[in-house]
Amino acid sequence: MYTASLTIDNVLPAATVNLQAELTVRELIEAAFVQLQTAAQPDPFVFTIDYYGFDYFQGDTSYLGYFIVSIGIKGGQTYASNANSYWELLVNNTPSDVGMDSRLVKANDQVRLEWYTPPPTTAAKGIGGRVQSVRLRRSR
Repeated sequence: MYTASLTIDNVLPAATVNLQAELTVRELIEAAFVQLQTAAQPDPFVFTIDYYGFDYFQGDTSYLGYFIVSIGIKGGQTYASNANSYWELLVNNTPSDVGMDSRLVKANDQVRLEWYTPPPTTAAKGIGGRVQSVRLRRSR
């Protein structure tokens, strides 16, 4: 058994999550949801994700996987990815080079979902913007 922490900007302060086995970040979010549930608060936060599969770009096929569509507080503010902002995955304060269903969580990892608005020169529309951001991050 080991632990990792999960922080979600504007939604969830750092929460320590107990893990029984090696999980992906997507599974960590789900585990945090379950472990934080109480009788008084059965939905500690709400989230939606979409699956985008694969991308074919300039002769290369790459796996896109899941993107976070929205995260929020039930009955409160919801932060939904759009043409101008999206959820950025950081692990130990470093942007992840893979998506949330490809990144394995290690003992004591600090996982953060940051509500991110890229500079206007790099922002694009909709899913294309998220795909462009992934491509930009991978090219660094």
